[in-house]
Amino acid sequence: GLSNCMTEKNKLTFEQNLPLMQAGRSVHFTLEARNKEGNSVWLQVNGDCIDWVNGRPFYLIIYIDITDITEQKELQKQLEERSEMLKNALKEAERANRAKSDFLSSMSHDIRTPMNAIVGMTEIAFAHLNDPEKVGSCLKKISLSSQHLLGLINDVLDMSKIESGMIELHPKAYSMKELRRYLESVILPLSGEKQIDFRIDVDEKITVLADQQRFNQILFNLLSNAVKYTDEKGTVTLTIKGVPKDSGMIHLTMRVEDNGMGMSPEFQKQMFKSFTQESRKAMGMSGTGLGLAIVKRLVDLMNGTIHVESSIGKGSIFVIEMDVPAAKGPCEKELAADAAGDPTGQSACILLCEDNAINQ
Repeated sequence: GLSNCMTEKNKLTFEQNLPLMQAGRSVHFTLEARNKEGNSVWLQVNGDCIDWVNGRPFYLIIYIDITDITEQKELQKQLEERSEMLKNALKEAERANRAKSDFLSSMSHDIRTPMNAIVGMTEIAFAHLNDPEKVGSCLKKISLSSQHLLGLINDVLDMSKIESGMIELHPKAYSMKELRRYLESVILPLSGEKQIDFRIDVDEKITVLADQQRFNQILFNLLSNAVKYTDEKGTVTLTIKGVPKDSGMIHLTMRVEDNGMGMSPEFQKQMFKSFTQESRKAMGMSGTGLGLAIVKRLVDLMNGTIHVESSIGKGSIFVIEMDVPAAKGPCEKELAADAAGDPTGQSACILLCEDNAINQ
């Protein structure tokens, strides 16, 4: 009451054992068959060559029903696989919990410091209401502390949104000329404080369809990190090049390079994990440890890749590559900005002197 079942596993078994049987050797293998109810039956096949007839082997084959044993083995195998999956999931959950606990522990100082500054400077300002200079100094420190605290909170919220899949991209025309203006406005003040030479080499003729906010966020995170971990009078360089493709896309290559302190090989292996940062506390360089994790996830969301080269004491190079849709012509903001730059329509001659080729 059994019928053959030509499964892929049975075919492979036949292919493996046929040459042995043609040579008259003993064989032992397992086959799957079907009973009259259509259910699977597992058979242990034991074959021995007992004679040769006209140059061909004559076999005695014994079939043993091992269905119950096979099903038990299959069930045990599935249970072991699921158990291993659960163990791995538990390890990952424990790692994530430890990382978040470590993050909260390290962040407690980073959050309390600006909060204490805000509270303390507010009390000092109230105590010196008749001293405008003192009040102004306190307000400046309150503003800086508030911006730092807001940055910490924004990083945490952004990472939470990304990991929960709540981030959606909203592409629109965005020119590299406008991107350059934005980066100069936010990075030059940071680099200026440390007398760092910030250089931008951007192909301003390129206009793409991209989420402006997230595009800016990627480069701001990388550039602010580069400035943060580069010594005074160092150099930070951003290069953006685009190569048009036949499909109406532009292959963008964005390179952020610095000659700062660099990163250890151990840290580079986990640098894109959430709540991870290399120990810089002793140098007064603290943060959320989320900046690079956010960059990596946004680049992934845009179907791009990010590559890092770094070594201690020799700086770091981050290279992002992605294909983005090309936008026809300059965007409206760029046209408005250009018009505002010369509202009278009159031209003027200006002599600019710069000894750096990229800045020229």
